[in-house]
Amino acid sequence: MHQIDRRAWAVSRPNKPADLDEVSWEARVRDEIAAIDPGLVAARAPIVIDAADIDTLDLDLLAAMALVDADERSTSSGGRFSRFDIRAGATRALSRTGIVAPRDQLDDVIAEIGARAAKSVVRLVAAGAPPHVKAFMATETVRAKMRLAGRLDALAAPGRSLLPGELRRLASNEDVSILDASQNVAACAIAGTDGLVTVTGPAGTGKTTMLRTAFHALTAQRRRMLVVAPTRKAASVAAQEIRTAAASIHALLADHGYRWSTDEAGAKVWMRLAVGDADPMMGGKYGGPAHWLLRGRDRIVVDEAGMVDLQTANVLIELALEHRVGLAFVGDPYQALPVGHAGAMASAIRHANASVELDTVHRFRDPEYAALTLRLRDAGDREHALAVAGELAQRGHLERVDHHDAARERMIDAYFDWHARGKRVTLVSGTNAEADAINDAIQQRRVDQGELDASIVAWGMGEQRILVGDTVQTRRNDRLTGVDNRAQWIVRGIHDEFVMLASVSDSGELRHIPHDYAREHLQLAYASTVHGVR
Repeated sequence: MHQIDRRAWAVSRPNKPADLDEVSWEARVRDEIAAIDPGLVAARAPIVIDAADIDTLDLDLLAAMALVDADERSTSSGGRFSRFDIRAGATRALSRTGIVAPRDQLDDVIAEIGARAAKSVVRLVAAGAPPHVKAFMATETVRAKMRLAGRLDALAAPGRSLLPGELRRLASNEDVSILDASQNVAACAIAGTDGLVTVTGPAGTGKTTMLRTAFHALTAQRRRMLVVAPTRKAASVAAQEIRTAAASIHALLADHGYRWSTDEAGAKVWMRLAVGDADPMMGGKYGGPAHWLLRGRDRIVVDEAGMVDLQTANVLIELALEHRVGLAFVGDPYQALPVGHAGAMASAIRHANASVELDTVHRFRDPEYAALTLRLRDAGDREHALAVAGELAQRGHLERVDHHDAARERMIDAYFDWHARGKRVTLVSGTNAEADAINDAIQQRRVDQGELDASIVAWGMGEQRILVGDTVQTRRNDRLTGVDNRAQWIVRGIHDEFVMLASVSDSGELRHIPHDYAREHLQLAYASTVHGVR
């Protein structure tokens, strides 16, 4: 499929000269390749493929792989998939075996794999639904949703929120008067004794200010607050802004003995180590939690909770129940969804003892635009959605283009417009491939304009070219070098042993990463996906 995409792009992309002779163009490219190395275009002997025998296939394993494939691709539809999705998963699973056989035999095998996979699903509608209707859900996903509901129900032990006067007294070193009404209610709920609290609201509604007040009120009660987030980068930001202990969710779970891996079919599986068990992740024996001890009445605050997937939420709530600590989910369910199955935040809202909606945006100077951002989150029906879109266009927040290539060029131009004024701009794309295209184009234009020197090169993920002066992001937490996943940097130097990075927010914060890390986990970051920005 990638070859077909590339061929289609080469043959019919917009703005390509209409009089271009494809045959002569292909010959020219071939001649240029031959000038570099004649061996690259020389005739070669056919390669004998070591094909798998159709009778040796493990059809049950392939059915499990097909189901995992359909389930992973169903996250945008609430975990629902169709018979066509199951067949597509069966086809992809079979393609990875290396089998070579006539088409009619392959069709029979694919049908058998699909039939076996269909035995491990839950039917959501009556029998006889058309094959394109998303009428099925993986049994394990259904179990995860039911398990989550039960655990949330158990976690929601009744307590009470603080009274406003109690909040002012307990958080006396914070100016509680700056909180609006909804922030005040949220801080009282988190610092209270309800087992499960949810706080929702868009960016700019003062969640950080509210959490800082709740932290001081909890501390005055000799209770601890631990902030966890889907990524270590988000946790680091929370630690700095709230001035409390913070960790990524997975770091907390790993500290308490949880381990995760993928099984033979590609499904994510969790396990729990007991003290003294051999630790396959860290080596040696697991000695129990060492960094984040939990005790009754503590409060775990889950920041960016809308991005927590179903499986991770299940394990986190299990841990909270075990240690009798309260949970507070804080986030915006209308923003970026998790990479895995969504629904944890919405389920928490339904089961919460106290659920608070922050309804005042403090971030923008223009109150009309602040109100518009609230309407943008949940426009309701089509009529109201069109009204919001019309107002955004009228205020100059939208640009209409004829093709996605024109949109890409406009985004690239916007980067240089803001860059020339010494300002940063965030470019957001829908896919990693689109982000890579924008990143490569911006880098090349900077080279053409003399801003970057292409004579000294490091190599990033997917053999992406990295130059001194590039904006990049690290894509894996690394304790040895001190970098976080999704942290952004400016390349300050490329040396024989390492690449020197400086934080985009603090030029004095320097890191040295080895070239091996760069090749596996460093990429350009002029543009990013929605999840990357979040």
